[in-house]
Amino acid sequence: MIMFSLHSHAGTQPATVAPVKTRSFCADHPAWTHTPSRYPYNRYCYRLFAGEQDTKWLATWGDGVLDVQPLAGYTADADLPEITHTDLSRLLGDAPIGLVRSLASLGTVIRVSTPSLWEALSAQVIMQDMLVTAGRDSYRQWCRLYGAYWSTPRGPLYTAPDAGFVLGLPDRRFTDAGIGQATALALRAAAAAYLEQADNWVRFTGEQLVAALRRIRGVTLWTAAAAAVDYTGDGSCYPLESALDYWASQAAVSGHTRTRSLCEAVKAWAWSPERRHALTLAILTRSHTSPAAFHRSSSAHVAVTPVLS
Repeated sequence: MIMFSLHSHAGTQPATVAPVKTRSFCADHPAWTHTPSRYPYNRYCYRLFAGEQDTKWLATWGDGVLDVQPLAGYTADADLPEITHTDLSRLLGDAPIGLVRSLASLGTVIRVSTPSLWEALSAQVIMQDMLVTAGRDSYRQWCRLYGAYWSTPRGPLYTAPDAGFVLGLPDRRFTDAGIGQATALALRAAAAAYLEQADNWVRFTGEQLVAALRRIRGVTLWTAAAAAVDYTGDGSCYPLESALDYWASQAAVSGHTRTRSLCEAVKAWAWSPERRHALTLAILTRSHTSPAAFHRSSSAHVAVTPVLS
């Protein structure tokens, strides 16, 4: 069972319960910290979330449990980070066999959206010209140098520096963080656009947000789409061709056949927003999960644990 619940003095109050078989956790954002372990199921990951209204949350996933703990700005009606789950085993029933072999074992994919549009956008801009590992390291260094420090039960963590700070940052400070000139220009352009347009952007659909972010100088279509998916949780707004190119390369590495006909068959299968959403989340999850990674679990529990005064 997967359970969303609230822990309080009165105990656990379940809000939603839905049966699932196996599930995987999507930890694609570079802020997720993965703990090393010789034993896959002893591993876990955690991340500090910063909301648009100065709320701070610590999320931890491990052993089938996602715990979301508020650290600041918590009120009884505070919005939680958005948690989505997609049942691939149901959606892949009539999918091409090559896609089923590659992705069906993920089961239900669970993902937590980034509640700050600026954090989603700035992270993807920093990573857009880098490989995943290098981009993750660069983003974390950026946050350590210029972001806000928070003491958490998992140790010191940092939020991304805000757009106003980035806009006024001199060139050498970007260099100190290992960020090149082109990326620095794109970050400044993104910060200026965000400060001017954010009030409108946060109300956009995924597709509308992709179109808006794509107009920022130096922001590629891939970056705009990745940021929109991260913020809205809507995987259907990611370009299908880009998703398929990545999936096909990973499928080839995994020993599956990479052919034009298979990709065309997958394109025909992913005709609906629901299927494109599922495909994107599955590919994001697979790209950040090793075959024996801890993310897969036979049961899952999502808990929200307020800080009690």
